Amino acid sequence: MKGDKIADFYKKEPVKAIANNLLLALTTAKTNDLPQLFKLLDSLILSIMPKKSIALVRNSIKTIFETQDARLMILLSHLYLEKCLEEIIKKKFERPKNILENNFKQKLDIIYSLGSIDEKSYHDISAINRIRNKFVHNLNYTFKIEDFNNFDELKKTLSIIKDRHKKARALILRYLLKIVLLMVQIDLYKNHKYLYLVNVTPE
Repeated sequence: MKGDKIADFYKKEPVKAIANNLLLALTTAKTNDLPQLFKLLDSLILSIMPKKSIALVRNSIKTIFETQDARLMILLSHLYLEKCLEEIIKKKFERPKNILENNFKQKLDIIYSLGSIDEKSYHDISAINRIRNKFVHNLNYTFKIEDFNNFDELKKTLSIIKDRHKKARALILRYLLKIVLLMVQIDLYKNHKYLYLVNVTPE
């Protein structure tokens, strides 16, 4: 199974155009219409996902699309991202045991210093880690537009939704988190295809 099969979504201009139009629709749709638009986006993205894949890929994507609670979504996705980082470390180091004992940010910094991920992936994963830490350390934390400022792909959408009603803005931000988590994982799978050989399932 090749990582490019997932990444092809971003190369198909007609599909990409539809996705961009739907994201734009999210910024202007009535609050009551948002759940239906979310379903349309989910259907579009899932339609181009590979039907078969090894457990790590399958479960990480499944987590993103099936978890409704935003806090749980980011915590679980963060765990899958850390598993990916650990697999990259195992691939790069002959004796990785001590390195694997580092925390998430330290593992990420090591991988970046080796040139195993590019600057964009480094900044995106770092931003996800910061959002995760806010949820972990603050029981009442909710998404803010500022949490997504580091994701270049979302800047246009963010500039439009900032004036939306609080409820609509919260719904859209939660969905944007799903898009961000998906994009980051796709980039990892595309650039490290051996991750498709990792068979891991939740305990």
